[in-house]
Amino acid sequence: MLLGDLALTWSDELLHAAGLTPVQFDAVLPLLSEMRTEVMLGQYLDLQATGELTDDVEATLTVNRYKTAKYTIERPLHVGAAIAGAGPEAMEAFTAYALPLGEAFQLRDDLLGVYGDPESTGKSQLDDLRAGKNTTLIALALRGSDSAQAARLRSLIGNPLLDERDAATIQEIFAATTARDAVEQMIDDRRAQALRALDDAPFTADAVNALKQIARMATVRNS
Repeated sequence: MLLGDLALTWSDELLHAAGLTPVQFDAVLPLLSEMRTEVMLGQYLDLQATGELTDDVEATLTVNRYKTAKYTIERPLHVGAAIAGAGPEAMEAFTAYALPLGEAFQLRDDLLGVYGDPESTGKSQLDDLRAGKNTTLIALALRGSDSAQAARLRSLIGNPLLDERDAATIQEIFAATTARDAVEQMIDDRRAQALRALDDAPFTADAVNALKQIARMATVRNS
C-alpha cells in the first residue's frame, strides 16, 4: 500500500513537472481524476467478487470495463488527445475504440491466467484459480454447466491447495461448456468492434494504422 501511495504521489509530481500549459493542464487533470476513481472502483469490484463465483457475465464485464478498459486504454488515449487539444468528436471516437478493445484485452488476460505458458506470462496457471478470481471465463462455464459440473467448479476454484490435476479438471469443464471458445469469440467480436470505430474516426491515416496495431498487440498475445 505504501508503494502504491508513493507511485500515486510520483504521478502527481510528473504531471506538474511535465511543462504543460495552463490550458493543457486544465484539460488533463479532470481526466486523470476520473481515471483514478474508475480504476479504484474496478479494483474494489474485482476484490469484492473474488471467491464469490457467479454466472453473471455482465457483472464480470463491468469489472473489466472499469478495472482495465478505461484505465489501460481509454483514459491514456484521452489524456494524450487532451494535451494535443482534441475536441469532443475525437474523444468520442477514442471511447468507441477503447472500451471494447480494453474488454478484449482483459478477456485475453483471463485466458492466459488459466492456459498461458508460465515462462511467458510470469505466473503459474494455478494462481487465479487458487485465488478464486471471478472472471468472464468462469461465469460462462457456470452458466453453461450442469449441476455436477457447477458443483465441481465451486469446490475447486478458490481452493488454495488446488493442484495441476485440479486445474486440468477445471479446463475440461471449460471445454465441455464451450466457455473457452465463447471467450475467444468475445475477444474477436470486441476487437472487430474497436476496429470498426476507426472507420469514421477523425484521425490521420498514420494514427489509424497505429491504433490497429495496438488492437492486435492487445488481443493476440501470449503474455
